[in-house]
Amino acid sequence: MFGVIDYPSTVVDVHGRVILWYLPDIVAPFRISVKGLRDPLQSSMLGVSGNASPCTWRQTNFFPPAGGGLFGSGCLNFSPGWFQQGHERLTDDVHISRDMLKKGAPSFIQENYPLELLVNAVTSVINPDLYSAGLQAIQAIQNQQPITLWPSIWSGVAVIVNRETPYHRDSGGSISMYDLLVSAGTHQMCHIEVAELGAEFVYLPGTIVALCGKVLMHRVVSWGGGERICAAHFMKDGVHNRFGQPRPAWPVLEDYLSM
Repeated sequence: MFGVIDYPSTVVDVHGRVILWYLPDIVAPFRISVKGLRDPLQSSMLGVSGNASPCTWRQTNFFPPAGGGLFGSGCLNFSPGWFQQGHERLTDDVHISRDMLKKGAPSFIQENYPLELLVNAVTSVINPDLYSAGLQAIQAIQNQQPITLWPSIWSGVAVIVNRETPYHRDSGGSISMYDLLVSAGTHQMCHIEVAELGAEFVYLPGTIVALCGKVLMHRVVSWGGGERICAAHFMKDGVHNRFGQPRPAWPVLEDYLSM
């Protein structure tokens, strides 16, 4: 068991495959400015906070400060192309997520364009095959239904504000696909826990964690000293299948050691 970790790290399985990257302080503060994350989506986030009849933990466990704080609370899912629920056959079309059409979404994406370029660059280093597969899938989506702006090679980005997240695995990707989590906000104390490793990674603003979310159970149960934002980047295995993209190979530590 690893305990608390606060320094850049990789976790490798018995076959030498990198299953987790921990990159603290990799995003400069100005890349995730309060203005850039607050202004375009504040009204949308406050609207999500009032959503009635939650049915799963993904719609619950929101804890905004008294008065709503700077960001409110909620979750918005941005994607240039994913399946509608119940229509996930290879012959079905993909569609822009509803949250992409909400007021403020284009401004948010525009203001965070530099951040997404950085995330793309990080992805190309930590998992080149995943980067290539993601890029080709996004190009195929945009050839089918061009949108004004989508700088990311990821299938989608979930912007999660002031939510505690219980232990879970993410089922949408394949086992060799990472989830890439960018921590933002104003909080000064937080850990992301990974059950199989017995590890808690310090999870402050400016941190990136990329992990095999379909394999590793992870959670964030509390934070302190401010408000918490997570920009969770994900890839959809079904969307990649729809456009004929093979599943990416695992990144192997030996490939990096031999450079």
